[in-house]
Amino acid sequence: MRDPEGFKRLIGDFNRWAGQLKQAGLGFAYHNHDFEFTVKAPDGRSLFDMLVADGDPALVKIELDLFWTIAAGEDAKAVIKRLPGRIYAYHVKDRTADGKMVSVGAGVVDFADIFALNKQAGVKHLYVENDQAPAPYLPDIKASFDHLRRIGA
Repeated sequence: MRDPEGFKRLIGDFNRWAGQLKQAGLGFAYHNHDFEFTVKAPDGRSLFDMLVADGDPALVKIELDLFWTIAAGEDAKAVIKRLPGRIYAYHVKDRTADGKMVSVGAGVVDFADIFALNKQAGVKHLYVENDQAPAPYLPDIKASFDHLRRIGA
């Protein structure tokens, strides 16, 4: 469903599912990757723009993956600023200048600057992730959490 027509149908499903989940006392949030920003509809909107415009803001929240947002060439702070109250959580992943995933704090992403917008965004949770952490994994996890603690996250 990585094309505009398929994604449009999917957004309709999201709205329906999110309404059903709300009735059951649960919430719904969509986690992005880079393709939502890079795949464009014939009208020039990205799939992410379609989701923001057509997803019910009261029901469909965003779980913004900062790594993939930046990998797509987007300004994460600009994305956050246009979605006040709609971002449920961040996936916190750092990256080198050439795009390699690294532990949080070992890359170029200025998380302290981004996290200054947490209240405006509506963020309730931070999920630290490194899809490419070398084994053993615990040192990478510890380094990420130590950095987040240092910046007051």
